[in-house]
This record gives sequence, C-alpha cells and structure tokens, in this order.
Amino acid sequence: MACGLPVLTTTATAGPDIISHGEDGWVIEPGDVERLIGIMTYCLSNPSAMREMGRCARAAAERFTWAEYGRRWLKILAGLEER
Repeated sequence: MACGLPVLTTTATAGPDIISHGEDGWVIEPGDVERLIGIMTYCLSNPSAMREMGRCARAAAERFTWAEYGRRWLKILAGLEER
C-alpha cells in the first residue's frame, strides 16, 4: 500500500481492518483459489483500474503514520485510566 499498489489479502489477517475491498485492494477467504485467480486476472486485464486503486492504497497507507499510531495508543491508555 505504501508503494502505491493495491493489496490482495485474506480474512485471516489484519487486512479487513485496513483495506476497503474493491477500492484499495481485496479481501478474500483463505484458500479461495478461484477468487484469487479471478482477482489476479482482473489486475492483469485492467491496468488503468490498478493505477487508481494504487492511488487509493497509497492514500490509505498515509493514514498509518507513527504519529497516528502514537495517538491511537494514547487514546487506549487514557481509556484504561478512566476505569
């Protein structure tokens, strides 16, 4: 994503939390070979769509900076203090 490429991942990863299926990548079930082949074929047949999805992937990746990571942790820790 950070390199401006759409991502192809499975539901057995953190991908579903990060990737918007069909916008900046795809999330499929593990072992779904037919779906994997279909997406890879689509990628090869639609280079202009891949460029747009790549731009979306890069924009999504830019939301995950170290500073943002720190802010999210601060919110989590502040929530623990309130308990």
